[in-house]
Amino acid sequence: MRTQPVYDWMTHDPITINSDAPLLQARRLMRENAIRCLPVMNNGEFVGIVTLDEVCEALVSETISHNDRPMSMAAVSTIVTRVPFAISPLTTISLAAQIMLEHRISGLPVMVGDKLIGIITEGDILRMLLSKAATSVSDQPLRRAKARV
Repeated sequence: MRTQPVYDWMTHDPITINSDAPLLQARRLMRENAIRCLPVMNNGEFVGIVTLDEVCEALVSETISHNDRPMSMAAVSTIVTRVPFAISPLTTISLAAQIMLEHRISGLPVMVGDKLIGIITEGDILRMLLSKAATSVSDQPLRRAKARV
């Protein structure tokens, strides 16, 4: 795992959203595709990430409006998190996990130069760990632990 590149486990050609799209569209896109991180683009350039939690929090906030419009119609750009760093497809899974843990983020853009080619998320790393565990552990069923009272 330590030396395995993120390229092997990342989501290739991820679903993206334009920065001027409404927040409601971002939420719909994430729910329909069962994703929690959405790369944000502006004129074909990667500008940041929005998460499902951020979008939902903005949508339920009654006190927030943007330019006298309800927050559901506000652009994704109003809440986008500008990612100060990106990783290459050759970055190791362990380094990606370390970055995510240290910065408390759930996904990292994978870039080649200025081009977004993928995203690695907590879910991708968990999928990799489960895959590795399945090959090293026998198929014995899990037993329920008995609670002590």
